[in-house]
Amino acid sequence: MKKAYLVRYGAYGDHVHMSCVIPVFKQLGYHITFEYNYKGAQIHFYNPNIDRHIMHEPFDKKNTSEEAMKKRYYRLLDMENQFDVFVNFTHSLEDALIASEKTAEYFWPLRLRREKNTNICYYDQSMMWAGLTKPEYMGKTGEIYFTQKEHNHVLKQLEHYKDKFVVLWALRGTMYQKAVYPMAKELCTKWIERYPNSVIITTGDEFCKQFEWEHPNVIHKSARMPFRQALLMSKYVDLVVTPETGLGIGAGAFGTPKIMLLTAASIKNIVGNDSNDFSLQSEAWCSPCTRAIYNTYNCEIDPKTKLPICVSFDKDKILNQMEKVYDLHRVPKRNEVLDGRPIYM
Repeated sequence: MKKAYLVRYGAYGDHVHMSCVIPVFKQLGYHITFEYNYKGAQIHFYNPNIDRHIMHEPFDKKNTSEEAMKKRYYRLLDMENQFDVFVNFTHSLEDALIASEKTAEYFWPLRLRREKNTNICYYDQSMMWAGLTKPEYMGKTGEIYFTQKEHNHVLKQLEHYKDKFVVLWALRGTMYQKAVYPMAKELCTKWIERYPNSVIITTGDEFCKQFEWEHPNVIHKSARMPFRQALLMSKYVDLVVTPETGLGIGAGAFGTPKIMLLTAASIKNIVGNDSNDFSLQSEAWCSPCTRAIYNTYNCEIDPKTKLPICVSFDKDKILNQMEKVYDLHRVPKRNEVLDGRPIYM
């Protein structure tokens, strides 16, 4: 049997964006070994198309010596020589289409970065990085699997809101331009005033807890709900509102109506292959910048939020997009029968 060795370290969204590659290699008859980090495990652990799982954290802060880095490099080089196909997805998006500060591209004129980076979906980029360039491989979205127990746990939580319009609202992501918390309270309050049958579930990390607010229709889950659980919940809610995060990318893989507030990446990059998408591009002159914004030294800052200006979206436009989803409100997907196997959503 042909053997493929795939490597992906990165954030949740990076893993979802390359997950479309896995079933194609399986259909082509490959035995698949996949090496990923902890965040990758949250996406891939139950994927039945993966024959051998290897979890590895390549950037161990306790061991960053030159010797350790060389050891990692030569180990992967050895894997490359042992397998029929070897694909390392490191830099497939980052540095390829998302410029990091260590690259010259980060400082290119904005026009040139946009010409190079904004007209391809990250799913299609992953396919091409893997050498899967046929037209039938383009236009895919992600694959994520869960167990029956996980589904039942989420469905039980949402059972209390089966007659409500449920919105899952992510307050921020990992970079400075991935922040919705400055306007969350105002937007959610206005929305509930218009549609009191709505329930909003907020998610985020420990930092986000300070921006949550008391309201009988708002359920606080920041730092209280694991990412994988929130990811599965994004399948069953009626709407997901999120910045450029893995949660929004996962919601897109499920086909859940979503509004991603896009700043550094373009609409085509993040949600170009998704259905039920109502995402908005920031109107800031610099968006999309196609940069990884891990500091704000090169960003224009909004004096009110102390964040990059791309974060300051038009609130009325967001509410209008929410109303479009509400008008299309369908019967919630919360009554599905499960058979005990890991289920692709």
